[in-house]
Amino acid sequence: MSKPDKIVVVDLDKTLLVVDSFDLLLSFQLKKRTVKVALLRILRKFRLISLAQLKELSGKYIYDNLTEEEKISFTMSLNNYINKRILDKINTEYGKSCRIIIISASLNEYVKPFAESIGWEGFGSSKDNSTGQFIHLHGKGKSDFLLKYFPPDIYNYQYSISDSQSDLPLLKLFKKYDLFEANN
Repeated sequence: MSKPDKIVVVDLDKTLLVVDSFDLLLSFQLKKRTVKVALLRILRKFRLISLAQLKELSGKYIYDNLTEEEKISFTMSLNNYINKRILDKINTEYGKSCRIIIISASLNEYVKPFAESIGWEGFGSSKDNSTGQFIHLHGKGKSDFLLKYFPPDIYNYQYSISDSQSDLPLLKLFKKYDLFEANN
């Protein structure tokens, strides 16, 4: 019997990146899709839609309508916002011995290719193909995802890092974790 895979989980927004990638996406699209972006932001501001609904609707009505070139350009632009200290630390300490996984509340459509571009795996919020339900990987949703797809009887939870208190249920599953206050 082989040893369990060792895994490291990294939060994307305001952790690996110094910005919130979802807010960046909406900001980039504000000039091109002003009405859609403004309407969604207003609905969220007045709490007429949840954060999960904002992300689902933004994916459906904004991201899905980008050209392939715009999608690739946005995903690659995220490299400009990488926290090099965190990237280097994770790669140095865990890169040779662990699977490094980003689990993010941001949209899977760009989280996955961004993670792959730096040699990691990535999972973001997305529609479950079998149920049609939008799975928002935020807070407890992250730990539920991890336990379902990377069960602790198969995987060895080495290290996790995030900037968000809402990620504590996820972080506490790991042997070692860092929770830090992001610079706003």
